[in-house]
Amino acid sequence: MGGTNAHRTPPNEEPLAEPPRSLRPVSAVRGTLLVIDWRWLRDNGHFDAYAEALGGARSLLDAGAADWVPFSLGREHWRALDALDLPWDQVVAMGTHMGEHAHNIVLATLVRLAGKLGMSPWPALSQCHKLWMRSWQGGGMAAYRTGDREARVEVLQAGVVGARAFRVGITGTIVAGIVPFCRRPVVVEDDEARTPTSMSLRVRWEQS
Repeated sequence: MGGTNAHRTPPNEEPLAEPPRSLRPVSAVRGTLLVIDWRWLRDNGHFDAYAEALGGARSLLDAGAADWVPFSLGREHWRALDALDLPWDQVVAMGTHMGEHAHNIVLATLVRLAGKLGMSPWPALSQCHKLWMRSWQGGGMAAYRTGDREARVEVLQAGVVGARAFRVGITGTIVAGIVPFCRRPVVVEDDEARTPTSMSLRVRWEQS
């Protein structure tokens, strides 16, 4: 399937990170994301119910952290998470756990640089597409400055946005990525902007 023109820079918004103009849909997910979620599920007593919810897709449990899992199978992870119907705050906590562990090396580097660049979430937000590419084949992310302490983040060409567990979890993941650089970050999805393969989130914070 060919690439598509996934986005255009909106007027009156400053681009912080933009993926290539032509994006292919997500085709694979890195096993690291699954393994990190499995750790949270075990620690919080949900893993057995999750494994049962996988049903005929239990072969997914054989994936290793370094594997690229075809999305046709990997999407079963988020389907099973949705089947658990976990409370909102627990899904956010799982996403926060993901943000703290999946990209810790990159974020630790940004924290060290913050002493030279000044404490601000902008450098972290500008890395969103690069961080996406560490864990996904296909799809992408974009980020735009919309105010002094406000931004908009998009997830593009990613069928995984159909899963509640992904949409809610990524709010926690983004908070984990910017909280070292600001106070009281808040991330909320713009429900009306969602499509079957994309979503948009509003990010705001207080300066440290």
